Amino acid sequence: MQVDGIDYPWTYATLLDATKFERFRPYFIDTESSLDEDVELESLCSEVQTKGGFRLRCLATNEVFIDLVMNQEGNIVWFRCHPDDGA
Repeated sequence: MQVDGIDYPWTYATLLDATKFERFRPYFIDTESSLDEDVELESLCSEVQTKGGFRLRCLATNEVFIDLVMNQEGNIVWFRCHPDDGA
């Protein structure tokens, strides 16, 4: 992702290589519009949680961020997260 701007608490960014995001896109959908018993989504959510959830790493500072809340529309994303003090 390339950050386009910040309007605290939200950071706005563009996906540079959306193909790497496609596998995880269903994880960031509106749960109101998802199917109640989507086996693939349940499997993906389980995999993400087993691995400790999503983490972001800033390539410029190497800082790690956790507790990711992300929204997406096409290649545009907006998210909020917190620094990982245990990194």
